Amino acid sequence: MTASLSHAEPTYNTILEVNDSATGVRGTDTTNTGNVILTGSQQVSGVTQGLLWSGNLYSNIGTYYTILPQVSGTLIGSIYYGPDTHAFNSLIPEGQIRAVGTYQLDEVDGTFGFMYQGALQSGTYGVTAINVPDAVNTIPHSTAGSVVVGAYDKGTAQTGNSFIFDLTSNTFKSLSLGNESSLYGVWHTGGDNYVIVGGARNPGAADLNQAFIANYNLTSNTVTGQTFYTFNDQGGAISHFEGITAVDGGYNVIATVTNNEDGSAIGAALAFISVTDGVFNPDAVWTGLDVNGSDLTTGNTVYENVGIGVYATSGSSAVNTYTATVPEPSTYALVALGLTAVVLGLRRRATA
Repeated sequence: MTASLSHAEPTYNTILEVNDSATGVRGTDTTNTGNVILTGSQQVSGVTQGLLWSGNLYSNIGTYYTILPQVSGTLIGSIYYGPDTHAFNSLIPEGQIRAVGTYQLDEVDGTFGFMYQGALQSGTYGVTAINVPDAVNTIPHSTAGSVVVGAYDKGTAQTGNSFIFDLTSNTFKSLSLGNESSLYGVWHTGGDNYVIVGGARNPGAADLNQAFIANYNLTSNTVTGQTFYTFNDQGGAISHFEGITAVDGGYNVIATVTNNEDGSAIGAALAFISVTDGVFNPDAVWTGLDVNGSDLTTGNTVYENVGIGVYATSGSSAVNTYTATVPEPSTYALVALGLTAVVLGLRRRATA
């Protein structure tokens, strides 16, 4: 479905160090304090290494941790994706975090997936391997509850395939989400129930690659209520949602806007999707994100009503990580979408 545009102006700030990237975020408490774990990557002597950062998102005061996976072979690169914390997951002991990621080896082609669960302490540690059998590339994107979600390919023309990894049974589950689908974000709603986001080819829209949100039940391995979205304000389409966070009345999601013709990134957007009795509103309230003076702005993850991604300044080869605080949807926008039942305060609960 098409998206309804909010004209609220975000407030932008630059966080972390130059050439760091933030790919995932989770609060370390359940209130809107800004205390978070950020995951992503950093450049160390020209090598990309996964980073974890613990601190306050609003003050940008925090501590860096370099936790490398202990693997067989010569590690030549790594990156961390969506984390989870004890505050939102009782399966994670207090004082520990869980994060998924990928690494590359000098001796072997391909991208390998892994999960780290433990204390925030720099060093090299044993990890749980998450690799789809016979896959060339496995990319775990996010974790919540007792699952990890992501995408993989087996070196064929159809590059997009979604997976859910059940941490309780240590088994992979394949999903029917549409051709060339990829899962990026997951939110645990209780028990074996989750909300998942990503992208897939929408058979109802000329088989175009579009972002979607859906309900997922781990016990039955079923997907229900899959709803597709596009966003054309910046001249492109949303190919997938990259992050999700629960808020009062629904979910905030974030995406990178891509060019319809060549798939190149041209900007980012954050949206509020209201939910009624488990049904996702097909009309979202969108806010375009575009850091002033940048050639590129991506939408990587979302905390509360704060979009997070990277931007590249015109004429510079360096990238920076930004936060974009989006004002609450206006009363007019809510009424126009028939959302008068939504609490206007929208007290934010957390992030993914």
